[in-house]
This record gives sequence, C-alpha cells and structure tokens, in this order.
Amino acid sequence: FRSSLPPAFASSASNYLLCSSLMVVVVSPAPLGVALPPIFCFADDEAWKASEEWSCCLAERCPGQEPLVLEEPPSSQQAEQVREARSAVVRSGSPRKLALWRESGLGAALAACHAAGGLVAVVGQVAALLGAWFLDDDKTVQKGQDIIQQAVIHLWEDEKQWKVCQTAVASLHGTGHEKVKAYGIYPRGGVAFYPSGEETRAEAIGKTLAEARSIPKTAAIGKVLKVRKITVPDPSVVADLGNRCEGRWEAALDLAAQWLLDAKGTSVVSTGAGISAESGIPTYRDPGGLWELYDQMEVSHIKGFARDPLKCWRFELELHQIMKHCGPNAAHLALRELEAAGVLKAVVTQNVDGLHHAAGSKEVLELHGSETRGICMKASCRKVVPYTDVFESLGWVDSSGSTTALAPALPTKKVKHTRGGIYAELTDSSSSSSDESSDSSTASAASRGPVKFNALVQKLAAKIHDPAGKAKLAAGPRCQVCREGVLKPDGVYFGEPLPRQTIKRAISLSSSAKAFMIVGTSGQVAPACRLPMLAKTKGAAKVIEVSPRETDMSADADLLLMGTAATVLPVLAEAVKR
Repeated sequence: FRSSLPPAFASSASNYLLCSSLMVVVVSPAPLGVALPPIFCFADDEAWKASEEWSCCLAERCPGQEPLVLEEPPSSQQAEQVREARSAVVRSGSPRKLALWRESGLGAALAACHAAGGLVAVVGQVAALLGAWFLDDDKTVQKGQDIIQQAVIHLWEDEKQWKVCQTAVASLHGTGHEKVKAYGIYPRGGVAFYPSGEETRAEAIGKTLAEARSIPKTAAIGKVLKVRKITVPDPSVVADLGNRCEGRWEAALDLAAQWLLDAKGTSVVSTGAGISAESGIPTYRDPGGLWELYDQMEVSHIKGFARDPLKCWRFELELHQIMKHCGPNAAHLALRELEAAGVLKAVVTQNVDGLHHAAGSKEVLELHGSETRGICMKASCRKVVPYTDVFESLGWVDSSGSTTALAPALPTKKVKHTRGGIYAELTDSSSSSSDESSDSSTASAASRGPVKFNALVQKLAAKIHDPAGKAKLAAGPRCQVCREGVLKPDGVYFGEPLPRQTIKRAISLSSSAKAFMIVGTSGQVAPACRLPMLAKTKGAAKVIEVSPRETDMSADADLLLMGTAATVLPVLAEAVKR
C-alpha cells in the first residue's frame, strides 16, 4: 500500500488547516501513510450546506458518493455502518438528547471511521460530544468522546454562556489539564479540526471562531486562560494553495520558497531554542536540568557574577561539557545554504550556543550574546577568548577537554531562596546594570557595560566584610592580554543591557525585509518577538513560521509550516532550489 502512494506521502503523511488568517500545514506520521482529513463541526445546517471546505473534501475523497447521514442516536447496526463509511454526517439540534448520543457508541464509531481515512461532519449540539469534555444541560462538565483531544466544543449561545465555558476550562486547568482548549462556534459558523497526536489545530469556517486556551502553570502570572478569535483564512493564501488536500504540503513549500525568492536577498530569519533542541541542547528547566542544581539568579545575573565569578564559571563548565557534544543539525545547515544562495540576508537568534556560526552562517546576530566564549570586563581591552582557553587557564579541563579534579564539585541540590544576601542585592535597583541610557553620544554600549560592572564590584566590595566573601569577589579567571580584567561569559546576563549595535542591526534588517521567517521560538521574549510585526508593518514582508505547534507568534504569520525545524527547513531549501 505504501509503495503505491506518491513519494511525498510515502515518507510522512500530511494534514492541513487554516487558522488566524494563515495557512497551517500539519505534518504527522499517520498509520500506513494515510493523510487523514479534518473532522468538521458546524453550528447548524446552514453552515454545513454552505461550507466549500466540506464540499471540496467530500468531492475529493468520495467522488459521486453521498455521505451516510444520522439524525438520531444510532443502533449497534448503524454504528457499525458508521465505522465502515467513507463519509458520515451526524445531525442533531436537540441538546436534550446528548446523553443518548453519548451512550449509543457513536463516538467510537466516528473515531474508527476517521482513523481509516473517512470524512466526518457533525452538525448541531451533538458536536459538543466530540471533545474530551462537554457542558451538559445544567452546564456542569461531563466526559466527552475525546475524539478532539484536550478540547471543549461549545456552540455559541451568548456571551454569558461563553463565559460559563471559560470557567469550565479554568476549572479543568486547576485539576491538572494544562493543555485544554475551548472552541466557541458561532451560529452559521463551523470549524475543521485536525488532530495530530495530543495536539489539535482548528480552522474557522464561514465565521470567526472563539478559542479559550489554558496557560501552563509555569507560565501563568495571575491568569489561567488566553482568549482569542480565530478568523477565517486569508483568501489570497487559500487561492495560492488550492482547495485540494493532495499536494498541498508541496504547494505550501513552493509558496514559501517563492516568497523567499521574491524578497530578493532581504529575507531574515529569527531563531529560538526550538532549533537547538534538535541538536540535543537540553533545556535547563527539564527534570534533571541545570536549574535543579543551580539557582538561575545566582549564575545568570550580573550581580551574581560580580559576587562569585567562579561559581558562574563552574556552571558554564557544566554547560560547556554538555554542549561540546552537540553540533549543528539539518535546520542550521539549511539556513547556511539559503544564505550562501543569496536568499537569506541574516540570522537573528536568541540562542547562545554558537551553532549557527558552527554551521557556517556568516551574518549571525546574537541578541543574547554567546556562551561559547569569555570576554574581558576591562573597558579598554574587551578581549574575547574561547571557553576552552578559560577552563584550561583555571586548570579545570585537561588537554582532552575532560573535567579535572581541580574543578569545584557540583552542588548536590539547589539552594532555596533566602532573605538577604544576593536576593537583597537583586531587588536593589540602585546599582542595576540594565538601566541603559538612550543617549549614545558620550560612550559606546560596549564600554558602558564594563564601566557599570566595575562600579558594581566596587560597591559590593564596600559592603562585604567577611574574608570569604571578599575572596569570592576577587576570584575569577583573568584576561591573558591586559592581565587585569576578569573574564565573564559573553552571554547577556540578567541585569545587563542587550548589545545595542546588534539590536539596531536586527531592527534595520527586519524593517527592510520582504520575507521573514520565525523558527523554533514561541515569541515570549522582547525584542525578538517584535521583529516579525516590524517586518510586516515596515517592509510589507511575508511572514513564515516553522514550528511543531502554534505559538504566540502565529498571529503575525502568513504561513505556518507545521513541523520541526530540522524536518521543514531542509525541504524548504530544496523547494527554493527548484
């Protein structure tokens, strides 16, 4: 069966959807290489009958065939017919019968039909049953069929009822369901759901779709929900890609490639942690990550470094020993190829791992510096040296790069926050290194950093009286050129200003770009998160996002190529060559 499929489908199946005025392309390894169709939900018959999306899918998958239509809870025989149907439509306008529909075995039959490549549409209140949960007649939360995973499907009645639905989502969030989403379908509106593993993508049909998404507890600051409207897709993008499912992945790649070529060498890409994760770079917050051993503020804040440079360097040694085994992946290499071909102007990255440089990219703007090198903190020197030279000067690594017995022992557990000490310093803004003046006439940003750092060291020296504290303050590797300045990791620490010239260059290139790519970043950190919209407003750029899931950046994108960077970027580079 697999050998009979077109080559693009033999390697991985593809599902597609539209969302937030952009085209979303979902790449998923479906069984037997079958590209599963969406699951359609409509508020009413009017929306169902008017849907071109449904009509096109039906004509493509079941040419000349009418779908099996159910208007009452099915018998066991009818449920079996649904399982074997090429297409099935379930219609119910009566909310009072939801319990009967749920107990009829319809959910399992629809799931089996869809898994076999069948086309499914549900019209009316019974659509609520397809979610993992639904609101019954008295608006209490009940278990649904979980065909649309981690979802609550709500047919819009009024603003008050939508608020009730949001409250239900917040309640589910509080019981540990941090990925739950609610979808509010307006009258005469619909939605196409594209399940992919535990993720679900939604395409608005006919009318705007409301979404309430729970925020993970680790990212929730006073709020547990993010509410947004998913608009009907951009007609121009839809027209470029066509209505048929087959070949749409290739059409999306070709469209993105054409946008990059039309930009005539002005294209910019912004990358984040997602592109490095595929090289094996671990996240510090994962179980067993470095933040379980080190306090983030002690080893990544400029005041923490000033107090105890060696502790920060010991953290950097551990990071270095992990990163030295990680190299550029296919995504980094694809970006290098695009730059070499004159298609890509520059890479703007939030990453500090140096993998873009290692891949051979020429213009790399490191917004947060690089934790592959140290830099002298004497204003008149500013010598940059590789990490290996720093660790060898301390005697912490041998000629093979292995950690020696001279390196301080790793902490056994993370020290809890306590009052006083560095935490008092961190809340004292009087000596912060981050209050950067906008006036650049008196000194360069490069020289102000060391000046402020040395002023901070002097202030701490006046406050610290115990010999051990003073010894820590004076320790740290010294620059071998000037013999005076302490070497600091060249990543931007908390409390330090971002590199001004790098930021200015990134803003300038983004403003003039005619195409802008977002790769592996969720859009949580400024100024990187502002660059795509800057490109759209200043340069009328086409924005392409590459991500395995929707992010906060997706609302700015014209096209979302859904997949990992190492999967998508190489085939996009090939599309550019074609």
